[in-house]
Amino acid sequence: MLSEIRKDKKKLIKDPIKRLSYNGGGSAREVVRMIALALGFKIHEDENSISAYGGNAVRIADHCTNMQTWVDRGIWNAPIRLDVVIEEEPTQAVTQVKKGYNFIIVEFVYDITDFDPQNARTIAYDIRNVINGNQYANNARGERRPLKSTHNSNEINNITKIEI
Repeated sequence: MLSEIRKDKKKLIKDPIKRLSYNGGGSAREVVRMIALALGFKIHEDENSISAYGGNAVRIADHCTNMQTWVDRGIWNAPIRLDVVIEEEPTQAVTQVKKGYNFIIVEFVYDITDFDPQNARTIAYDIRNVINGNQYANNARGERRPLKSTHNSNEINNITKIEI
């Protein structure tokens, strides 16, 4: 009897991604927060920005990445280094890291003004699929930006693109 009740409870639990409700017109910050909560990511937020980490080194944020943060968090050499950015104003990735750390991050950038209500769910499902061991499908069609770490202090704010 108890096992039947547990099975019924499992049926009642809904997929948190299906419950995402974005009707358009919201901020990138709100969309990032919704997706991060649906995926169970740890959120880091201040008055200027939001970012969240989960899975095996997957980041979602309202601004492009600073690759030194990946070094500081000890995830620079994780098997998956995916960065999903939903932004209102264009930002630039910072590729400058401490010497001795050479790695690549694949960043996908989405403009919130091009978002439709389904995009938040689509991105969340694409991220979940990466956590489950699949490639990032990019079904919401973000701009793909492969980033390579740099060590020259003259390149602090430049994006170094490479082909993967």
